[in-house]
Amino acid sequence: MEDASFLIVNVPFKLESFFKQNLSEDEQLTVSSIDKLNLLLFRPKKDQIENYQKELVVISEILDQERYQHLMNFRAFEKAEGAFLFEGTTQAIEEGIIFLKNGRKRFRSTKNFRQ
Repeated sequence: MEDASFLIVNVPFKLESFFKQNLSEDEQLTVSSIDKLNLLLFRPKKDQIENYQKELVVISEILDQERYQHLMNFRAFEKAEGAFLFEGTTQAIEEGIIFLKNGRKRFRSTKNFRQ
């Protein structure tokens, strides 16, 4: 991506290291299937607020596609709001997405993937 307002980071990630106990066998299997996070961060400069609004429309249109299932919306301390979405079925999630936006004209999209 050529726009300096975007930052893309791919992080190897093993979620099961955070959960040592209290998970059923099915839950452990699900948690162990998450092995990578792909982060897309957008932080515009002051003169790019219009671009921020356009990018929000683009990402909203992508996340509104039928392939993504909405799990829940959330608010964080009156400063940010977001949504959890996923692709696949509740029994076999292919991709999980956390979309956040805050009042400081930034957004983040986090995806986890199975390799």
